Parts: sequence; C-alpha cells; structure tokens
Amino acid sequence: MIYVTSLARLHETVERTGARHIVTLINADTAVVRPESVPEENHLFLGFNDIIDVMDGMTPPGEHHVDAYIAFLEAWDRSTPLVVHCFAGINCQVAGITLDLSLPSKRSFVENLLTSLRSQPSLSYRTSSSVTNGMTQ
Repeated sequence: MIYVTSLARLHETVERTGARHIVTLINADTAVVRPESVPEENHLFLGFNDIIDVMDGMTPPGEHHVDAYIAFLEAWDRSTPLVVHCFAGINCQVAGITLDLSLPSKRSFVENLLTSLRSQPSLSYRTSSSVTNGMTQ
C-alpha cells in the first residue's frame, strides 16, 4: 500500500499507517526529519526542484532520480506500507505512484485500468503513449 502525504503530515502518516519505507520528493535543501520507526536504508531522499527548464540554482528532476526511485521500489518487499511525500503533498507523488504502477510487474494492471477509465462516458481521461506503454520513454 502506498500513502501520499505532505511534509507536515509525514510523521503522523507513518505512525498511523505503520509504514516502514519513505520516498521524499522535495527540494534538496529542505530539511526532512526521518521518523525513528523508519530505518535510514528505507528512506529514499530525491532532492530536486519542481521545474521543467534548467534555472540557476535549481535542480530539475533527472534520469538518475528515476533510476534511484525504480531501484528503491524494486527493493521494497511490500510487507509494510510506503509513504511518498513532497512539500505540499499534491504534485510530485502523482509521478512517483505512476512510476510504481508502471513497473513491469504492474504493467497489465495499469493498461487495464487505463482501458477501463477511457471507456467511461463521463470521464475524459487521456494519457500519453509513454504512460500507456508502462514506462517513460
């Protein structure tokens, strides 16, 4: 199970859910205090700015961030929940959860979900081929 939260609710969410793995998607200079119940090796801190274009003093998300995140998700045994958070709890996690669902073991689930969503007349849900194919290209 994956839980999404903000930095302000990180400790509360970890305690409430019993999570023992955390992914932090936040600016590199933001202080994040890891809950004591989560071992250091179970906390992935990916420091970058939520930007598309390169800007002085800021770090855009890069391929190395994605590679580290994939490796972390593949190592997570799913016996306890995972908490994904950024500063506000509304932006970065969508990409992170999509990535989790896009791993090869989940690819058919994602494809079935997208097919189901597209067939709903009340929804106008569109995705790029990179999501439909399961991995970013």
